Amino acid sequence: MDEIVKFLLELQKIDSRIDDLKKRKTTIPEELSILRKEIEDLKKEKEKFLEEIKEEILAQKRLEHEIESLEDEIEEYRRKSREVKTNEEYRAMLQQIEFAEKKKEELEEALYKKMEEVEQLQQEKDVKTQEFDNLIKEKESLINSLQKELNSLDDFIQEVEEIRKREIAHIPQKELLLYERIRKKRGRVVVNVKAVRDINSNITGYVCGGCHAELPTQFVNELKLAKTLKRCANCGRLIYWDEEDL
Repeated sequence: MDEIVKFLLELQKIDSRIDDLKKRKTTIPEELSILRKEIEDLKKEKEKFLEEIKEEILAQKRLEHEIESLEDEIEEYRRKSREVKTNEEYRAMLQQIEFAEKKKEELEEALYKKMEEVEQLQQEKDVKTQEFDNLIKEKESLINSLQKELNSLDDFIQEVEEIRKREIAHIPQKELLLYERIRKKRGRVVVNVKAVRDINSNITGYVCGGCHAELPTQFVNELKLAKTLKRCANCGRLIYWDEEDL
């Protein structure tokens, strides 16, 4: 392989590395934003879960208070029933007592169910809150790692750019200007010839490794013999021949 081809391929690897680092520099803030939003959502979910437990405990206390009030009410009806003068008043008082006791039974049944629900929630509380806390810590750890990576990216980019400066010193100005012009337009500049094969893996032709346009036989033969670069007539990229990379 021609020395210029080797230098340009190495330069292309360096540029690809720089591009990746710069792209990473733009994607990390997006990842950080997503993680922070996820932490915020987890905290809200945890708060909502704890608030639900508080609400259920309050609902249990309200039922207990209602039952206590009814018990006082029943006791008052019974006291009054001993003081009534007529049978009619006595029967009315008994009806009041019966109604209150029935309502008390309903409330006691509701209280029993509520106590079971609260007990279940209390049992889940420690496990669930720990799960929330672990998830939040994991995401906070990821944020720290990403922030460190982001802070170091400028230094990495600078290091690779210094390597690039040393590499381009080996490349003639004419080839370097052509490389830069193609790179600005196409991104990837230097590509290998690619073989086209039939179902039996026999080579039936050759295409550009960049745009996959068919390459004339004469063009390919010249590349094989010269071991240097030619330009694709379709995309303008620099093409080289490397049998091991077909």
